[in-house]
Amino acid sequence: MEMIVCAQCGKEHQQNYESENCAGCGAALIPSSFWDINGDGKVDFDDVKEAVKKLSHTVAGAAGDLAGSVKKAFRNKAEKDRESIDRLVDSFKGQSTENLDNTPLLQFQNDLKNTISVKISERIAAKPEGKKYLNFMDAQILTTSVHNIFTTLLSFTPRQVSAACALSKAILAPSKKDQQNLVKAAIGFSGGTVGIGMVISAVGSALGWGAGIVASITAVFVSSSITGPIMWGVGGLSLTAIAAYFAKTSDHEVDTERFINVLQASLEKAVEAIWDEHGEKLSKSANDIRHSSEV
Repeated sequence: MEMIVCAQCGKEHQQNYESENCAGCGAALIPSSFWDINGDGKVDFDDVKEAVKKLSHTVAGAAGDLAGSVKKAFRNKAEKDRESIDRLVDSFKGQSTENLDNTPLLQFQNDLKNTISVKISERIAAKPEGKKYLNFMDAQILTTSVHNIFTTLLSFTPRQVSAACALSKAILAPSKKDQQNLVKAAIGFSGGTVGIGMVISAVGSALGWGAGIVASITAVFVSSSITGPIMWGVGGLSLTAIAAYFAKTSDHEVDTERFINVLQASLEKAVEAIWDEHGEKLSKSANDIRHSSEV
């Protein structure tokens, strides 16, 4: 009987193991046969290299097509983020805001974005003069609020949302090691996860990555959770190299803006990715999401 080995902790599971997650660390489990490109019953470097090559081409095409429209959308979002706190608060009291499309998905995305924007504004407003910016502790508090929202509405936090939060926190991480650990955590959430490419593309567009970088990093995220450490040697990318794309600048205000843009953009795509499965429940929770922001 084929054994499934967890790429994160190395724990072995029998093929008929009932759960889709590792009994040791909770990471997603995928049989080695899934990655056996040449069908010889084993996974080696050539299998990984060939699969990632195909995946990179696919992701690169999608990233190239989306880059222009996504960047334009992000600019629009940045303008909306500069609206006053009063208008955001008023929208929660039932007053309508301008929407081009009132579909349940977009309404929920707007509610989530507005909730986060209010909490960000509150934290910045409470800062002393000269320090009106977010730090890593703020990032931890804000992303915990995001987790609380989804836990309140769904009783758990979807992996796509957890990955988005981890990558956002990496922007304000206090050290290179912390950045690497957050990127590694995001990769752990990404194993077998639908829509992780959408989340990475949103992060890349918010940070100004080129389509090639987005494609390469997406390939690593998708495949590393399956193949483990061997993946870090493919394509010249390492955990350190990926984390470097999240490095802080010397400007606190700029880093604050980068964090906000990445968090908002990646969560929007994370919600889009989970909507088919959880949209019906989420769409009925417009009022709950406002209350959950107080958790």
